[in-house]
Amino acid sequence: WMLFKYPQNGWFKFFCIYTLPAMAALFVWSHFTADYTPPVNLDNIRPLLLVVIGIIFVLFNALYEELLFRGCLTTELMKFGNTPLVLVIQACAFAMMHFPNGFPNQLMGVVLTFIYAIFMGHLFIRSRSLWPCIISHICCDSVVYIMIVTKY
Repeated sequence: WMLFKYPQNGWFKFFCIYTLPAMAALFVWSHFTADYTPPVNLDNIRPLLLVVIGIIFVLFNALYEELLFRGCLTTELMKFGNTPLVLVIQACAFAMMHFPNGFPNQLMGVVLTFIYAIFMGHLFIRSRSLWPCIISHICCDSVVYIMIVTKY
């Protein structure tokens, strides 16, 4: 539960520097390189249900992925030291999980996801808390969900 403590000073600056460009990169990626079809047809789902599904998806996905990659993997790897190597390993694992079916996917998506994971790993280590990473992930997943629902 120590991972859920209040973030250390200076985290908000890095949160903004990392999150806003990541959200913009998702938008640019989706409009210029993405060939993504949602796995289900969302056309016949009522708008209120889409909102509820979106909130559940965004919250669950952000919490799950940040707990797994920053909370567990990064925390365990930090016991061995070598912060740059830890950042690269956790970023590779995070990016490869998105390669086949994630969003963003394929090669360019994996590159974007790798860079984002480096930023989130740094934010986690600097802030000593998962909260900034979870909030950033919620912001980015919200952009993803909106793009999927509106078919960008």
